[in-house]
Amino acid sequence: VGSGRANVNLEVLPPISAIDHIEIVRGNGSALYGSDAVGGVINIITKKRIENQSAFEVNTGSWGTQQYNLTNAGSHDKMSWFIDTGYGKQNYMKYHGVNGTMKQNNTDFRDNTLTLRVNQKINHASSLDAAYDHKSFDGNVPGAVSYPSPLALQRLTNNVAFTYHFKENTDTPA
Repeated sequence: VGSGRANVNLEVLPPISAIDHIEIVRGNGSALYGSDAVGGVINIITKKRIENQSAFEVNTGSWGTQQYNLTNAGSHDKMSWFIDTGYGKQNYMKYHGVNGTMKQNNTDFRDNTLTLRVNQKINHASSLDAAYDHKSFDGNVPGAVSYPSPLALQRLTNNVAFTYHFKENTDTPA
């Protein structure tokens, strides 16, 4: 994650069936991947054409933890897509103390994610990718500090990327 400017949401990784290959670049990869790639880069390359598939996941757990995730991926003609949206929440943590059940303040959170990627094949040697990634997180730092506070963890991230691939499937790819 480096300087804190970059982030990755490991909950929205594509399904294994959608991954073509994984590149691991050790050491400084800043020339290819930017200044945050000091220690290395793990680049997950997805397949351009995948089977149409959808998945819905529901997870629950202690302290009112709930997670919902909906994924759809597929292709049609020269276009392929990957869409993933998720919602998660957790209530306050409770634990057994010497005075009975205790509540750990400021341990609740809400988390929303959306990932969208569309690839359009232009011809046999070029394609265009459009990608959008959204994440909002609203939580707190555990302890006795009441909300709202400067210690509240509120993050909103929106990333948009357009990539033009040329000379694909040629002897001298770009």
